[in-house]
Amino acid sequence: MLKITIRKRTVLIFLTLIGLLAYFNSFNVPFHYDDISFLREKTIIKSFRLFSDWITEDYSRIITGRAFLLFTFYLNYIVNELDTFGYHLVNLFIHITTAFLFYLLIARYVDKENVISNPPSPPFSKGGMGGFDKGGLRGVVAASLFLLHPINTESVTYISSRSSELSAFFILAAMLMFFRATTPPKNPPLTKGGQEGVKQKIHLGYYISSVVFFLLGLSTKESAIVTPMLLLLFDLYFISGGRKDFRARIKYHLPFWIMVIAGFFYYSRYITSPAMYRRPWLMHIFTELKVFVEYLRLLIFPVGLNIDHDIKVSVSPDLAVIVSAAMIGGLIILAVFLRKRNRVLSFSILWFFLNLAPFLTIRLQDFMAERWVYAASIGFALFISDLVIVLSGKYKKTGVFAVVCLAVFFGVFTHMRNNVYKDPITLWSDAVKKSPEKIRPYTNLCAYYAERKELDKAIGICETAIKKGSNQAETYINLALCYFFKDDLNNAEKVLLSLTEGKAKISDKGVIEVYHYNLGSIYKKKKEYNRAIEEYKKILKINPQSPAALGLIAECYYHLGMRDKADEYARFTIQGIPQNGEDYVMLAKSFFHLGENRKGVESLNKALIPDPLNINIRYAVATIFLDGGNPEAAYRHFSVMAKLSPNHAPAYAGMGKAMLAKGNLEEARKHFNKALSLLPPDSPDRKELLELLARTQG
Repeated sequence: MLKITIRKRTVLIFLTLIGLLAYFNSFNVPFHYDDISFLREKTIIKSFRLFSDWITEDYSRIITGRAFLLFTFYLNYIVNELDTFGYHLVNLFIHITTAFLFYLLIARYVDKENVISNPPSPPFSKGGMGGFDKGGLRGVVAASLFLLHPINTESVTYISSRSSELSAFFILAAMLMFFRATTPPKNPPLTKGGQEGVKQKIHLGYYISSVVFFLLGLSTKESAIVTPMLLLLFDLYFISGGRKDFRARIKYHLPFWIMVIAGFFYYSRYITSPAMYRRPWLMHIFTELKVFVEYLRLLIFPVGLNIDHDIKVSVSPDLAVIVSAAMIGGLIILAVFLRKRNRVLSFSILWFFLNLAPFLTIRLQDFMAERWVYAASIGFALFISDLVIVLSGKYKKTGVFAVVCLAVFFGVFTHMRNNVYKDPITLWSDAVKKSPEKIRPYTNLCAYYAERKELDKAIGICETAIKKGSNQAETYINLALCYFFKDDLNNAEKVLLSLTEGKAKISDKGVIEVYHYNLGSIYKKKKEYNRAIEEYKKILKINPQSPAALGLIAECYYHLGMRDKADEYARFTIQGIPQNGEDYVMLAKSFFHLGENRKGVESLNKALIPDPLNINIRYAVATIFLDGGNPEAAYRHFSVMAKLSPNHAPAYAGMGKAMLAKGNLEEARKHFNKALSLLPPDSPDRKELLELLARTQG
């Protein structure tokens, strides 16, 4: 077992305290962006049976599906359900533990210079600071800078970015276990001739743990594939004293490389031919070279942090690419030059680029994301800490001052960055400001304004995106939805119909379904029921057993007075195959329509199982319960909506209606006032709320 000395416990407590200080304002940050789709659509993280069935269907998903990462979200869901506090607590725990593992690795092998062919160097006691030797100081400073650096807020505060920090955790854990298993004790026994022996004995338990951690890293994020290379590099720099010793230790590394080679042949199709984001290799590499340099800039001067960076694509070696390549090449040459002069600085440079190397071979949707530099930032922290060590050797007070200033600077910026994440509006407004030419921030910001019923702002954002040349169908769909909520049905119809004129790409089946669904809803609200039926029937051509489409057709026939047709499609609806929450809501309506109330309630209860974070589905469920005379069930769902989106006015309005139905006028008044405070002055919903508020006065 790894024993933690008092000094190590002190370091762990120190890292925990500064980590909590920097990140305590992140605990109430809501789900953002991929958090919602990733945690909502992955139904397998909400049931162990579904999770195990998903694995056994295709065991390759253990790696390609990031199975262990999903398992951690399953555990979070079991304990916390929709409360983000628990998710953030786990993320911060992983971050602090990763920093501590980083410290242990540096303190044990780099700080002590535990080279096999050389005895340990004497402690740096006279020139040290705060009671730590030279190595201990380096480890504490490096771990602290890594822990506090604001570029890592995306990995820690953005919940679904747990993959980056958990992957780094397993890389460091695998390295610690590997070298504990394969290096001799600190005080090797004397040989018969009186010389210290360096006979290497492998500790099987530690070695197996190292292999397991490597596999868990791969099962968390594919970038952990660099672990064997990092093991070799660390061994060559800090464990083996010469080529002879290094050659003798190669046998310990072979199993890791065998796994990598075998995995490469099996999973190569995921690397060489990604299904979603095909782009020319040279264009990808040219652009990524610029991104690597941008990562360095953000690490040195973390101003301009952004959840959605806008990277200009380079299709040829332009000036920016040439300069970036020269800088990267220069740093690698510097690492080679420093190999015998300062191994720590040399190693830290190579660590940085090795951890970024996988992104040269995998073409993802985006070119840059701050969470992807998480493991690489460890190398940057080690580089800076060693510079501080060099400085403190000659100028002790200057070194202390530099460490304190850096820690405070990084900690304050991390705290400030977490404040940006506290609300989706502030987060995506920040992205719009920093990526003014990129369309996605506008689309997402529009969606959040629409969710809060700040429709004029949402419309303005969408129109700005369209003026900037948006060809995303989502932009037009969101804009039409805003007009729909404003009861401007003609403009809503006009915007949607413009999609068929080639103004945006509409090829994805899911987007096509949403298009016809929304257009049908516009016609339904305009009481043009025959036209609505035409649109809903187009959905059936894509998804013949869609309960949502079948149920809506039944509603339209009911409004047309065609009771027999309405009953016919209602029966088709309950025979459909539900795939999401909307389908279950429509099943419930059809059961109620046919007088099967018990089955209707069962369907409502099932509606939120696949989509527990979907506010629209929860609103529909709550409204049906409220209209059906069950205000307690309605209140429960409205209150969950308020927890999911604290600034969502309809959630508080719904809670007020439920309390009013129960006769609790004081509570109803409180919720109505809250809803009014969240609505813009020109909102059409204010009139109804004011009337309801007047009823609470008795």
